[in-house]
Amino acid sequence: MRNIKVFFNYLFEVETAIQKNPCEKIENIKPERKAKKMLTVEEIKRVLKQFDTTTFHGYRNLIITKLLLDTGMRIGECLSLKPNQFDFHHKSILIVNPKNKQQRYVFFHIGYHGILSNG
Repeated sequence: MRNIKVFFNYLFEVETAIQKNPCEKIENIKPERKAKKMLTVEEIKRVLKQFDTTTFHGYRNLIITKLLLDTGMRIGECLSLKPNQFDFHHKSILIVNPKNKQQRYVFFHIGYHGILSNG
């Protein structure tokens, strides 16, 4: 429906190919979002125990998973982080959206040492 409305808006406003926009009075439909099932604390602990922290990749993946859980950032945002985006004094990370160049901060509540621990 959105694409049809955009098309007719274009024909009416930009191209002036039509004299009346047939979609003018049609309201946008907002789909209902279903709540996702949340993991319990025990389930999260079981997931975190699966990482082999004796290897580089296992330890890295544990840190990434903890950071995602703590901040709610998207995996793509996490994987594109640069060191200058971290502010350990304010416990914040600057996220830059490459699509729209908008920025936002996410905050982590555990200290640097807490992120790196296995607890």
